[in-house]
Amino acid sequence: MHFEADPLFLYQVEREIEGSGLEIVGFYHSHPDYEAIPSREDAENMVPGLVYVIISVTGEGVVDIRNYKNDIKC
Repeated sequence: MHFEADPLFLYQVEREIEGSGLEIVGFYHSHPDYEAIPSREDAENMVPGLVYVIISVTGEGVVDIRNYKNDIKC
């Protein structure tokens, strides 16, 4: 399974909230049946300065939640 945010969409959102006092501080996503650690692709696509929350989910529900900034656990 693979997920990637559309850079153009993110740019449009940043433009829409410009001047509103709001800002994008990070992103979250789940890893079904996998650890809450960045995949190779996650690490390669992390934007410097933003926080990434990864949620590990199994058939039993959420089993772990971790956050990272530039591939370093916070």
